[in-house]
Order: sequence, then C-alpha cells, then structure tokens
Amino acid sequence: MTVVAIPFGELSDLNRTFTGWSDPPIAVDDQIIEAKARLKEAASSQPMILALSGLSSVQNEYSVENWDGFGALPVSEGAVSEATIFLKLLNNTNLPMPQISPEVDGGIEFEWYLPSNQIFTISFNGRNVLGYSGMFGKEDTFYGTSKIDSKIPDIVRWNISKFTQK
Repeated sequence: MTVVAIPFGELSDLNRTFTGWSDPPIAVDDQIIEAKARLKEAASSQPMILALSGLSSVQNEYSVENWDGFGALPVSEGAVSEATIFLKLLNNTNLPMPQISPEVDGGIEFEWYLPSNQIFTISFNGRNVLGYSGMFGKEDTFYGTSKIDSKIPDIVRWNISKFTQK
C-alpha cells in the first residue's frame, strides 16, 4: 500500500503539488487538481443549496390556507417560481443569500438584516413583479416595484450589496 500526504492549501490554488516527470506523479497531480476544483465548486454552491432548501421548506410548511390562524393564503406556486428564478440569478453574483419567509397574501419574502436595524426586503407575488423596500436609518427608507426579468434590477442589486460591505 502506498500512502501519500497531500498538502491541500488554498482552495483557489490549483497548482501542481508534486514534481516529477513519470506518469504516476502527474496522474496524482491531475486527480488532486480535479478534486480541488470540484470542492471549490461545491463550496460555492452551498449558499444556493441552503437557500433553495429554505424556499422548499417555506413552500411545504405554508401551502395550506389559514396557516397563521388569521386567514393567511397558502404560498402560491407563482411566488415560489419567481423566488426560485431570483435565487438562481443571485447565485451568479457575490451577493449574500436572503432569509426566506412566507407572506400572508400567498407571497414569498426575501430579507437581509444588519444588527444596526438596517433591513432590505423583496416580495414575490406570482404576478411577474417584485416589490422591494429598505430601511438604512430613520431618514433613509424607500420602496418600489420592478418587473421580474432575466437579471437582478440595478436598484435591488445595489441595496443587497450594502449587506456585504459591513
């Protein structure tokens, strides 16, 4: 049996680990480089996997009428579909994934928080329009709507980015 110690280092370091010109060291190096690349890809997908799992949980748990005991509507398939599309768009950025909650009107809400009482929310209602609102201090509050498209609206992207700069 052959035992090899493999220095792992940084995930982004896909350089060759071993030196040598024969086929076995080169083959081991190729396997290490491939494994590091797969691990890096899996790690980058983790936030997306967790967000999709959270969305699925919200859909399953709040898919019945009156889930809150006060007449709340079930989460709509359209809202879930829009939220899924948005998460996939968000996954292609360096922006953080949201907390996910149901809304009493059958929608889905994405939320980003900072400890200093700063919040940004996006609502999906299944009507191809997202609503957004934010509070970044007593004087800095805003809201609006945007058509759901094949990209994240600039104002939404800019506001979510505030949660990566703190």
